[in-house]
Amino acid sequence: MDKRRNCRVMASLVVVQRVRRLAAEVKVEEALAEERTALAASDAAHWSCETAHQEWVSYIGRTSFSPEYSRALSRRLLDREAEAQDAAARADRKGEARSSSQRDLLERHAQLRQTERSARRMRRDVERRNEERKLAAANDRTTYVWWQQ
Repeated sequence: MDKRRNCRVMASLVVVQRVRRLAAEVKVEEALAEERTALAASDAAHWSCETAHQEWVSYIGRTSFSPEYSRALSRRLLDREAEAQDAAARADRKGEARSSSQRDLLERHAQLRQTERSARRMRRDVERRNEERKLAAANDRTTYVWWQQ
């Protein structure tokens, strides 16, 4: 009877492990979406920085030169470079978070496989014991009938 209860507990544990695996899969998908968004933002910031650099370079090459406008363009270029660096750092962090989520998912898969394997083994053991018990009872009845004759 104790083994049967353990089988029910193992079945419940398998269900819990499956739910955890599904949660880990959702977390990986969310992390992947966030990483893609961060990479897109990083690309946009990089192109914005390139555009500001081209504007600054083209202005410096002109014959007429206004120091105030030049400072404003250089400030904008520096701001865009800082934004691009921040966006790249965010994309790196999102990539690390995605990698961490994928490692967690792999661990959940392994835990689920191990739990399912243990549950199957325990179920087979219980079924084997029940079958042996039934065979022993049938054997005892047959032996009893044979001795009665």
